[in-house]
Amino acid sequence: MRILLIHNYYQIPGGENAVFQNLCRLLQRVGQEVEIYSRNNLEVLDFNIKDKVLMGLGALFSLRTWREVRNLVQRKRPRVAIVQNVFPLISPSVYYALKSEGVAIIQAVYNYRFVCPDAHLFTQGQICERCIRGNYWHAVVRKCYKQSRIVSGWYAAILQVHRLVRTFSHNIDIFMVPDDFMATRLIRGGIPAEKIRRNVNPFFVEDYQPSYEQGRFILYVGRLVKQKGIFTLVEAMARVSLPSPPLYIVGDGEERKELELMVTQGLSTL
Repeated sequence: MRILLIHNYYQIPGGENAVFQNLCRLLQRVGQEVEIYSRNNLEVLDFNIKDKVLMGLGALFSLRTWREVRNLVQRKRPRVAIVQNVFPLISPSVYYALKSEGVAIIQAVYNYRFVCPDAHLFTQGQICERCIRGNYWHAVVRKCYKQSRIVSGWYAAILQVHRLVRTFSHNIDIFMVPDDFMATRLIRGGIPAEKIRRNVNPFFVEDYQPSYEQGRFILYVGRLVKQKGIFTLVEAMARVSLPSPPLYIVGDGEERKELELMVTQGLSTL
């Protein structure tokens, strides 16, 4: 079977980019024909002011995506498309392009962008679910995305328009989620429960060499951002009575410098 994979790569590599590559690898391993349509947010670094304005408008509906995806589908004739991230360069126009050509759409969901402009359900250091029901004004007031009301308003407007015209709930056939928690949030946000399927992320055990050496330590592996809980973990370690096991942190992320500063402020257990 021929499958079209679609993903808008993030500037900073993370779990979603890795999952997309693993999915491509897995499908090819089991004998499926894979076609890829992708964009990369690194493109934005070379944009001039005019390009950025056009990108801002295109994030609502990209005519480029509409044309390119329809042409690709007409040439390759995939039976199904698995869509991951579409923001901001691909845009939700991809769903209309696929639907117009009769291609079944599976949406792989690894963040909360369908119900939250910031995609994390996390703002100002706290879990937040104010926008789930569709009132995205909360994100603007709290400057949830990149600490900017303008950029938060941009994403809020995009989601509001596509929520009103039912782009996601109507055009997408299946929402593939990794866990029950995400499923419940999508359902609360208006995604039909009968369209949700749970599926674990692909993982290749043979790529890793296990180590059976024992040790007394705490290990964190992941992106260095507050919503992952790493700052809470560091604060907790600072309160642990000595002697305590050392904490090893493996990863990178947007808030690495802030975390490094926090760690160097007298936390000898790290």
